[in-house]
Amino acid sequence: MGELAEKQMAFTQNLAKLIQFIKSKGYECALKEVYRPPKMAEWYAKMGLGTPNSLHCAGLAADLAIFLDGKYLTLTEHYRFAGEYWKTLDSRNRWGGDFKKQDGNHFSMAHEGRA
Repeated sequence: MGELAEKQMAFTQNLAKLIQFIKSKGYECALKEVYRPPKMAEWYAKMGLGTPNSLHCAGLAADLAIFLDGKYLTLTEHYRFAGEYWKTLDSRNRWGGDFKKQDGNHFSMAHEGRA
């Protein structure tokens, strides 16, 4: 088994734990985007919405939608509790709320120098 496959499996297990954690705190959660084809990543990058070498393309990133009382939460601060928990699951995990251009609903695992 290669390094990428090992990380993808660990990422998937961590994502399942994160979703359960979010639910345990009284929130609902849905997947927004997990896998992103490379052509889509290139298009997003041209639009200023991501990078062409996105970890979504490697299966190591997920964007989540968190809801409270049926309302979709959009602010990075709304995701802080999940981001802080995410980082405790694996030293390679990164939360988009810590990025220079904050992306609070983004959860990823570092790979080949990308966060």
